[in-house]
Amino acid sequence: MLQKIYHIILFCALAQGSICQNNNYSLVITTDEVQPPGALYTWNEVLIQSKDTSFYYTLHNRTPDKIEGLKKGKYTVRLLSLFHHQLIKEVTLSDKKEITLAFSGAAKFYKTSKNSVKLSDKLSGNDTLFVAYTSLNLGETFEKLGFVKTGAGVYKVIQYKGISRNIQQELEINEQQIQALKKFEADLKKLKPKKDCPHNGTYTITFQKQWLVIRDASCSSWQGLNDLKASVLFVNGK
Repeated sequence: MLQKIYHIILFCALAQGSICQNNNYSLVITTDEVQPPGALYTWNEVLIQSKDTSFYYTLHNRTPDKIEGLKKGKYTVRLLSLFHHQLIKEVTLSDKKEITLAFSGAAKFYKTSKNSVKLSDKLSGNDTLFVAYTSLNLGETFEKLGFVKTGAGVYKVIQYKGISRNIQQELEINEQQIQALKKFEADLKKLKPKKDCPHNGTYTITFQKQWLVIRDASCSSWQGLNDLKASVLFVNGK
C-alpha cells in the first residue's frame, strides 16, 4: 500500500501539467459597477458552468474576486443582478493559470426612469416588477418583493428570502392590492432629503431595464414598505 502511494506521489511530481495539476486554474471576475453609498452592489453573484460543474460564487467578499481550483476547459460565466438579469461571457482555461474576466455594461444596464413614469403601471406580460430595500447603516436589512401580472391577467406577489432568488412565499393578489403598490411608488417619490439627516436605507423599484432608486435621508416617519407588505402579504389572515 505504501509503495502504491509513493508511486502516485512520484507520478504527480514528474507529470507537470498532467491530471495532478489540472485543478490549479483561477478566474478573476471584475465589473464596472461602483458600490452605491450605504447600499449593496446590484451585480453581486456569478454562476460558473462547464461540462462537469455548475456553482454560484458571491462577489465583493474579497479583493480580488478570485475563483480558484478550476479545471482546464471551457466555462460559461453568468453575472447575475439582484433583479434577475444576467450578462454572459465564455472563457477557456488552457495555457494561462489565471485569467481575468471583465464585465463591462453592468454599471449602465439599468436606466433611471423619469419621475413622471409610473413603473407600477407597466405590469404586463409575465415580467416581474421588483421592490427592494437595503440598509447597511442601521444594521444589515435586506428585503425584496416581486409583482407579476400573468398573461391571464392574474396578479401575484412574491416575497423572497432577503434579497436572494429563493422564494419565501407566492400569493395571488387583486387589483385593490395592486393599488397599494402604486401608492407606495407615488409616496416614495415624495421623500425629500433633509440637511443633516442620516441615510436610512435605499429603496429600488425595477421593471425590465428601468429603475427608480431613492436613498432615504428624509428623517420622516414614513413606513411605506411595511404598509405595502401588510396590504399584499397578509391575505385572508395569512
